[in-house]
Amino acid sequence: MDFLGGVILHCRDPRFGGWSDMALDPASDRVVMISDRGHFLEARLDSDASGAPLGLVEARLGPLIDPAGRRVIGRRADAEGLAALADGGFAVSFEQAHRIWRYPSATPAFARPPVELPPIADLGETATLNGGIEGIAQLPDGSLLALAEQVGAGGLHPAWIGGEAGWRRTAYRAAPGHDPTGSCLLPGGDLLVLERRFELLSLAARIARVPAARLAGTEPLVGEPIGRIAAPLTVDNFEGIAARRAPDGATRIYLVSDDNFLFFQRTLLFAFALAG
Repeated sequence: MDFLGGVILHCRDPRFGGWSDMALDPASDRVVMISDRGHFLEARLDSDASGAPLGLVEARLGPLIDPAGRRVIGRRADAEGLAALADGGFAVSFEQAHRIWRYPSATPAFARPPVELPPIADLGETATLNGGIEGIAQLPDGSLLALAEQVGAGGLHPAWIGGEAGWRRTAYRAAPGHDPTGSCLLPGGDLLVLERRFELLSLAARIARVPAARLAGTEPLVGEPIGRIAAPLTVDNFEGIAARRAPDGATRIYLVSDDNFLFFQRTLLFAFALAG
């Protein structure tokens, strides 16, 4: 995995920040992000000829709405995971009030109310308020993979595969001391998991790749590391990950960090090229 470049994103709008996950349109430069304060951002990703991001342009900020069409607020606004769906809609996972909503395809994005997916029966027993589903991705068969940040028995992170018809339990094994904060599929069907580690006075991030063939099995999911970001490299609270096939045929991976609306943290947007 080769670093292409990165930028620090700024915006005067007080709603900007807290970006927990992101998704990219494989056929364009459209990027969508969701925040842990119940907002979304839709913009066009501006990049140079090498693929390094230059910034976001033509951006639009707005509130996420609930199934009744009302703005989500308070504890119910903590959006953490985002998956772009094959039909043009999005799946969004929320912490604190644990749930997954499926937003239908709309122009502009999130303009139509979502449908709440069947609850994951044991999620409330498994996850703390801030240890719920951080990573969500749509698999090639249309089902969703939901990955919890909270570590469970045997050092495994609970995970579930399913959707409208219900859920089956699986698990993910992160690197020691790491917790998953985001996930996405590569164009070929392999799963990428973004993991975060709190180190002494700093943060670190790790990206692991789970072969597509393992997603259909019953064994805990284990990925092979393909990249790590830690001091003295530039790093922050990376929570969102997305991947797409670039116009030149290369696979690019993007990370975004959650600044928690704190003055000493930043919204970083990084891009990488995946070899092979």
